Amino acid sequence: MDPSLVLALGLWTADYGQTRSIPSHPQFYETNPIIGKHPNEGRINTYFALGYAVIPFLHYQLGNKYTFVVVAMEANTVRHNAKLGIKFNF
Repeated sequence: MDPSLVLALGLWTADYGQTRSIPSHPQFYETNPIIGKHPNEGRINTYFALGYAVIPFLHYQLGNKYTFVVVAMEANTVRHNAKLGIKFNF
């Protein structure tokens, strides 16, 4: 598997773990309008499951330029969430 895809999926997983902690911590909220400000566990699981299918598909269709955009966005999201104190919840 391409290392950039592995990195993108690893960061996607980190974001997933952080997002899963949001429902049990009302002081935090989600900024992604697709899943809403206070998503429930089912909505979070569905959104991230779709990402696990879409990210590899687009990687193989569009190449590394797409994947590097995902890596940059997810790295920024995970870093920002960590700065806010959002922990991983798996």
